[in-house]
Amino acid sequence: PPRGPDGPRGSPTALPMAGQDVDGETFDVYLPPPEGRSFGEPTRAGRTATRKEVHRDGLWHRSVHIWLQDDATGDLLMQQRAAGKDTHPLMWDVGCAGHINSGDPPLETALRELEEELGLFVDASELRHLFTVASRAKGETAMFGAFRCNEYQEVYLLRGAFRGATFNTEVSEVADVRLMPAAEVFAALRGGDPRFVPRAADYVDALAPIVGATPP
Repeated sequence: PPRGPDGPRGSPTALPMAGQDVDGETFDVYLPPPEGRSFGEPTRAGRTATRKEVHRDGLWHRSVHIWLQDDATGDLLMQQRAAGKDTHPLMWDVGCAGHINSGDPPLETALRELEEELGLFVDASELRHLFTVASRAKGETAMFGAFRCNEYQEVYLLRGAFRGATFNTEVSEVADVRLMPAAEVFAALRGGDPRFVPRAADYVDALAPIVGATPP
């Protein structure tokens, strides 16, 4: 991936052997987005489902994405997903992300994920909510089989001094973290680089000008 050894790294060096617990989390289920609409608040379906169920059956649920951008360089902190993840294992992704558990507010979830995945404690005022976008993904993993991930993603931006930092990463969630130039990240996303978790064009096009990523 772009930007190698000079980027900040997570502290763990070992990958988890066990797979992700797909039965221990419960999410609110939402109705699919209206035809032709990618952005906006979702509508609850009035039921809940486990992580295993939403990814097996393609049920719409909610997550948070926190993009971390270095103030000095404009580089983006990217995480490599752990080997035991039930979707997109060992692929490069947004710096911090997580599902929203049933009944939990998105902002509270974002703050908790920053603490759990990266060891970062930040004030809610430091997070800038950018947009809510509907996203569809599907694939297959050796450990869990086929998945269909239909999410409403709450996208946030956190700016700070991240170059040279060491992150206390959660080994069951994150294999590695690195700073990468924003232009290279978005070129990879637009080009379908297989090392990166795919992102919909609407998502990429909305985020790119906010973080200063020059379009091709």
